[in-house]
Order: sequence, then structure tokens, then C-alpha cells
Amino acid sequence: MIDKIEATIFYMMEPLFSDVIEKTLKQLLDTKHLYQNLKVDFPQFESVFKSITPKLMSLGPHIENSKPMVNGLYNHVPNLNWQLLNPNERKAGYSAGPDVEIEVSISFSPPSIRSFCHNCGEKEPYNFVNGADFLYVFPFNNPITQVFTLVYECQGCKDIPEVFLVRREKTKLTLSGRSPIEEILVEPQIPKSHKKYMSDAILAFNSGQTLAGIFLLRTFIEQYVRSKNKTPETDNIELLFTDYASTLPDDFKNRFPSLKNNYDSLSVAIHLANPSDEVFLKVKEEIEHHFEGKKAFRIIENEKYQ
Repeated sequence: MIDKIEATIFYMMEPLFSDVIEKTLKQLLDTKHLYQNLKVDFPQFESVFKSITPKLMSLGPHIENSKPMVNGLYNHVPNLNWQLLNPNERKAGYSAGPDVEIEVSISFSPPSIRSFCHNCGEKEPYNFVNGADFLYVFPFNNPITQVFTLVYECQGCKDIPEVFLVRREKTKLTLSGRSPIEEILVEPQIPKSHKKYMSDAILAFNSGQTLAGIFLLRTFIEQYVRSKNKTPETDNIELLFTDYASTLPDDFKNRFPSLKNNYDSLSVAIHLANPSDEVFLKVKEEIEHHFEGKKAFRIIENEKYQ
């Protein structure tokens, strides 16, 4: 709680804090994936103080030595409650006598974002339509931990809105959930018939489940090779890859990565329970390069791509 003068000074600073929160939230929803997080980096105190100095002077000569007071307010910012503002909603003002203590908070308006629309099949602009502080309904006296539900609508189709769950702990924002689950757009050279395995592999990797992503990459390779074999039900993996390799010209095999070698690399990681980011990213890139080559060589005339 602070007095009226302190509250007046705090609300001079508040737009600087709100702006950073909104920009960080946009970056989180635009670029991050489930269980990833970003820190809200508020501007340094000196820049904040410099920004509000002209306004401070308007309060009168008794504010001349206000820097220690402003610094005290600034240091308390990470522990303040954040107030989510819905569209067309304004932060409630305050009115109190000079000796009445006031509880302040930082208000923010969730920004428009870009997200994949399952209906449009592309990344589209999304507008924020409604939201709430989920923990506010419970009697928790802990302003540094909040969970926001954010409802967004695709600007294109305006279909059923999508919902994001964002957890705030002091200055850390974590994307804790979304409905429906994120869909990953894979590279256009990946065959449409098997792209779901690749998409799910990247989703698992983005969500911190690298070992699951490695397994799904291997599933993609195996199921694709089986689909090109005359006896796809065989349990002879070596024969599957031998037969597949026989369909590729020597020039191609000399210039582009081998699916068999990538399958073996993934198998080693799985058997050792090794969630290696390096293995995942290297194999993913080589798979994409392999299919770039197939398109360039026009090896599969009837293959359907995205």
C-alpha cells in the first residue's frame, strides 16, 4: 500500500511497464511453444526516472528530491499485481484523501498476435477478444503468481476462438497451455502423406520432449520407406532400406543425405535414451534436404506435397 503522492508518481511510470509486458506477451504467443518462457525486462531505473522527470516537476517544489521515493517504487514493481484489460475496458482510477493508503497494479492490454489457424490452414493475424486472471477467483494473496486465460479470434475466418494459458511468476511469462494444441507447418518438400509424423516430432521438440521428437522422426522415416516398398509389412528393416535405396540413382545418393543413416542415428539415441537436441536438429535438416533432392531429381512423379 502507498499514499496518494506515491500512487500519482507510480502511475506516471506505469505506461513504461505496461508497454514492455505487452511486447513480451506478443513475442511469447507469436514465437514460443508450450512450456517455453520469456522474461519481462523492464527498463532500467535511470531511464524511467529521466522519462517522468518533467511530470514530477508539475507536482510542485516538494518533489525536487523525489528520486529515492521513485527508486523505492521502482524496486517494488516485480511484486505488483498485473491487471488484464479486456477490449474497451479501462483501468479503474483511484480517489482517496492524502492520508489513505492505495493499492496499485500494472494494467496491460493483450496485443494482437499471429498464430496458425486450423480452419484457414495458414498463420493468420489474431485479435484478442476476452481474458481473465484465472487465479483471481481463488483467495490467494500472492500477486506475483498469476495465470491468465487469453481468448483470441482469427481475423480471417472468425471461427471458434483459440485459448492460451499464460502463467506469470514475478517477471517470467510461461506459455502453459493452449486449445486446440499447436499445429506445426513442415517444410513444403515433405510428402503430404507422412507430414503429420514430422509435424508431431517438431511439436514434441518445441515442447521440451526431445526424446519423443527423436522417436517420431524415426517413425516418419520408417513409415515413409515402408510406403515405398512392395512388402510394407515386413519386419526386415535392412531389406526395407536396401530396396528403397535401389530406387535412387547413384548421383542422388552421392549428393543427398541417406535416410538409412539418419534412421540409425535416431535409433542409437532412442536405445540410449539420449534426448539430444543436436541429433534431432541434424537429422531433421538432413531429412528435409533428402526430400529437396527428390523433388529436384523428380524421382517420385506421383508424390503429393503440401
